[in-house]
Amino acid sequence: MPRFVQQHPVVLSFGTVHLDAAVPELKVAVELDGAAFHGSSEARERDTRRDVALAGLGWVVLRFSYHRLTREREACRREVLAVCRARQELFGVR
Repeated sequence: MPRFVQQHPVVLSFGTVHLDAAVPELKVAVELDGAAFHGSSEARERDTRRDVALAGLGWVVLRFSYHRLTREREACRREVLAVCRARQELFGVR
């Protein structure tokens, strides 16, 4: 697993966001979505706008619910690793 930076800041056109976990050299962000902060339609809209702005800067955002992360930990880990490996190949990073 690559080394992740917690609360990594990224400046977007509407302000600075802090990614839950990030591999900056691969531009991979992992966001952990709990129902308390991501359950409303307004929160989902905010997350979508944020993800689109990050994609515009070349970031890929992987979102995992707290429920899934706690119950399917290894599956989430495999998915994160697969994306990181693909980005390593894409960017020629080792």
